[in-house]
Amino acid sequence: VAKSYRLVNVVGAGSQLQATVEDLSSGQTKRISVGKKLDNWTVKSISLDDGIEFVNDEGETENLNISNGK
Repeated sequence: VAKSYRLVNVVGAGSQLQATVEDLSSGQTKRISVGKKLDNWTVKSISLDDGIEFVNDEGETENLNISNGK
């Protein structure tokens, strides 16, 4: 996920957080929330401090946060 997308921002409050990510190859942005799929990854959690935590079907996790895009 970190090789393909960049976290643009996180908006909302409490459990209603949503994140905007940018596809690095196309420049398109997508808004995602907990439970949504992005490629083969599912959004496990979104945090203002920690960014987005993804989990795949094998149980592996990957984080995408603001610092990944810099």
